[in-house]
Amino acid sequence: MDTRIEDIERVGRGLRARRVRFNDGTERVTAARAAKALSLDSGMSLSAAELESALQEIEPGLARDRALRLLGYRERSAAELALRLKDDGFPQTVVFDVLDSLQASGLVDDERFAEHLVRTRAAGGYGRQHIVRELMQNGIDRGAAESFIDTSQTGADEAQRLRSLVAAHPPKDRRERDRLLRKLVAKGFAAGAVLDAMRHSDDAGTDSSADLPEWDMP
Repeated sequence: MDTRIEDIERVGRGLRARRVRFNDGTERVTAARAAKALSLDSGMSLSAAELESALQEIEPGLARDRALRLLGYRERSAAELALRLKDDGFPQTVVFDVLDSLQASGLVDDERFAEHLVRTRAAGGYGRQHIVRELMQNGIDRGAAESFIDTSQTGADEAQRLRSLVAAHPPKDRRERDRLLRKLVAKGFAAGAVLDAMRHSDDAGTDSSADLPEWDMP
């Protein structure tokens, strides 16, 4: 039987991967850039074994190049890079080998990534809860995420940052206070901490703590 490629399908998140189907029922998923590099096309006379051999030669280099391009935009965690490479269609073994190499060379460092994210999100006005969630979404476990914040200046001065945010837009009445409270809670600050910052704000002679609810926060 003459083995040939029957179909090449776009698959995966963002349709960045390619599933190569053969007329003998076998198939192989790879990255679009790998399929392009090998000039794969429907009807091409090629066996699954021949394709596998060719892909094993080129996938590691293509995956590393892709990872380096992603790192060129910003710091990324190992988990985020792994997800991106898998979404591209690179096999898990290739992804792990590339990440091991990048971590060994210091190009991927979860601690450096976390420190960078904590600084930039804090500078953008986000609170502890938001930052912890984002770190966890990027593969940093909760304990490590909270530790990164606690050991940074960001964690130590969150109360002061909140007071500065409140002072920059001092609420003049209950409606404004409720709006500011919702906004800051949405940005990851605890409601109790926001209320405390409001009580300590200096509102040009106006007592901004007036009529604030006396909530018992956990």
